[in-house]
Amino acid sequence: MVDAPPTTGENILAAIRSVTHLPISHLVYSHYHADHIGAAYLLAKKGVTIIAHELTEYELNITPDPNRPLPHVTFKGSHTLHVDNQTLQLDYHGPIHAPGNLFIYAPKQKILMLIDLVFPGWVPFANLAEAQNVGMFIKAHDLILEYDFKYYIGGHVNRLGDRKDVLIQQEYVQDVYNNARTAILLSNSPPNATNPLSIGTILGPIQAANPNNTWASFIGYVDTLTEYCANVTTEKWLGKLAAADVYTLSHCETMVEASRIDFGYLGPFGVQG
Repeated sequence: MVDAPPTTGENILAAIRSVTHLPISHLVYSHYHADHIGAAYLLAKKGVTIIAHELTEYELNITPDPNRPLPHVTFKGSHTLHVDNQTLQLDYHGPIHAPGNLFIYAPKQKILMLIDLVFPGWVPFANLAEAQNVGMFIKAHDLILEYDFKYYIGGHVNRLGDRKDVLIQQEYVQDVYNNARTAILLSNSPPNATNPLSIGTILGPIQAANPNNTWASFIGYVDTLTEYCANVTTEKWLGKLAAADVYTLSHCETMVEASRIDFGYLGPFGVQG
């Protein structure tokens, strides 16, 4: 069994019993977040062996929670779980959504499970699904496509996915990245009729209204770039991915900041030639 969401609780155990009377031998934690393993204690009480990446154990030790028992078995890179004639391949490729976030692959069934990365038919949850590392979040789409899978389980919203869903979200995320970077580049360019993002144009009114307030100036700058990115991105994706009008603004805010501090596109705050 993989994960034990609190929203299903005992119901998931009843669902399992409706298709098999064999005991549950193992519970795999996809990552440490409570919305996915908050009912794990129900399995622990039954003596089920819990498996997780060592970083998941580390995070659980920081915020102890009796509903999320510590794993019995941990590993660093990859781990293969064999139970009778079934196999799960557990791979860690780095911090994407959270430390210890696993790629969980069933080769026989051609099923890949990576929680909180791709949301089939929808844009990601807020702030690029609360990505721990935006660079890895972007790269993870290519890592997913290296697996030979037919079905994709993302852990949220209303349906399974496939390779096409991964490619669609990859295009959306790339657009967010491109539009955030364009906004930063425009902010470092002279103002003109087609460039409303020049930093002088942005900061003038803000500084006049908030004298000697550095943070007001900076948040105004970031908010303006974020709004530009969101408007351009949403114009393309509204009607193509659900909730493009809900979460794109947060994705752009996250991407603008990541573009600056992770990717080094500092615009007017970088070294000027």
